[in-house]
Amino acid sequence: MTKFLIAGGAGYIGTALVTELLAAGHGATVFDRFSLGEASFAHVADNPRLRLVHGDVRTVEASVVRGHDVVIDLAGLSSDDAADRDPALTEAINHGAAVRLAELARQTGVSRLLYSSSCAVYGAAASGGVRTEESDPLPVSLYAKTKVRVEETLRAMASPSFTVTALRQATVYGLSPRMRFDAVVNRMTLHAFREKRIRVHGGADKRSRSRRGRRRSPPTGPSRRPRTRGRVRWRRTRARG
Repeated sequence: MTKFLIAGGAGYIGTALVTELLAAGHGATVFDRFSLGEASFAHVADNPRLRLVHGDVRTVEASVVRGHDVVIDLAGLSSDDAADRDPALTEAINHGAAVRLAELARQTGVSRLLYSSSCAVYGAAASGGVRTEESDPLPVSLYAKTKVRVEETLRAMASPSFTVTALRQATVYGLSPRMRFDAVVNRMTLHAFREKRIRVHGGADKRSRSRRGRRRSPPTGPSRRPRTRGRVRWRRTRARG
């Protein structure tokens, strides 16, 4: 049995991920503030391999991290808009706390870290241009810039005994125990089901931004061509329903 620690694991991605990990026979420790309660784990609450730990990722202790085989970092402010509302808080959580968690993982003997990055790190292409997985990062928003800086730090921390994988996630959609209908595809699907029509807000620029994946969302699809440097893997995930 592999023991996973999922930081920020009570959200849209984490609740679905934990369900799958438990079904596969693994152990899962969820570290989260649980600001919306624990109801999203009611369907697995009796599983002896599930542990829920309340706390803030900015102050997580080594004792929480120690004893796990894999740390999955899903914690953080999860969109450009949320990040822009409080730049100082964004720096503290999306950068400082992510680096601190990685350092604790390495110090306590964790062998693998999966970091939730974003394809927003690729930035916007020039008019008529295309950004691909082979493009160098060119972040525009504060949210994306913190992701790039964390990736750079993790790359330097990686070693044969500490493997780091950064998942550069695109827009993801689908059902989760902690459902979100603010995600663009989920919202469109909800409107299509309830109103028999799809609403598109914001005009052509908003639609093109969404296609470029500037909205972060969970990894529910297969990855394409991991970008590997030594023991560091950079992946951009493809969404699927």
